[in-house]
Amino acid sequence: AVCSRLVQMSGGLFQWAAVACTFILDGPIQGSSSRERFQLLILSSVPGPLGKDRQMDVDEHYDRLYTTVLSQFFNPKYAEAITRFKSVMGHILALFEPLSTDALKAIWIIGSRGLNVEGEDDITIVLRSLGSLMSGVSNSSMPVRPLHASFKDFLSNPARSKDFYISPTEYHKSIAISLLKVMNKELRFNICGIKSSYLQNSEVTELEERITKCISSQLAYACRFSFKHLTSCTAA
Repeated sequence: AVCSRLVQMSGGLFQWAAVACTFILDGPIQGSSSRERFQLLILSSVPGPLGKDRQMDVDEHYDRLYTTVLSQFFNPKYAEAITRFKSVMGHILALFEPLSTDALKAIWIIGSRGLNVEGEDDITIVLRSLGSLMSGVSNSSMPVRPLHASFKDFLSNPARSKDFYISPTEYHKSIAISLLKVMNKELRFNICGIKSSYLQNSEVTELEERITKCISSQLAYACRFSFKHLTSCTAA
């Protein structure tokens, strides 16, 4: 009966069903059961069938789902939680290429945002609640990105996301500053330990292995995209 009801509620949207199932089965909401999470989705679902040719119906369907899921982890009435959520997600959505949790943490800490009084970083606090909406959150070496473009569209539209609205362009400046700090800390002469600058790349033994070992993901990203973030924040 539960499966049939979920199929009906999904309106034929696979991504809706995927988020809903993960939220019900894995949602780490303290004190709530999977049955209670299912009931939350019933209350938030769009009544009646979806119009296949009406994008507004599809958007509303996703909007209610995303608002329900996010509200369980980030109470809109708790300003500190919402500010933390927007800061972390704003930085992630503003990236030109997704980074792993490890790289995000490194940039976050080097950028002087550091740890809170409990010794936790904001990246961990926010992402551990978003397993149903973001990929890569359970593997620190995998790129972190929205599971579906509809989630980014939702967050970037103030009329749809309301309390959870994020403007990624606002975060280019802080990202650019953090990336400059990363380069200042990690760049050094002959970082890969090449014996001679006269050697061509093809003549360097195990070059790819040297790059992987000696150049961190955050440094590689900083060298490639810091200027783009700088120009994006000036344009904004």
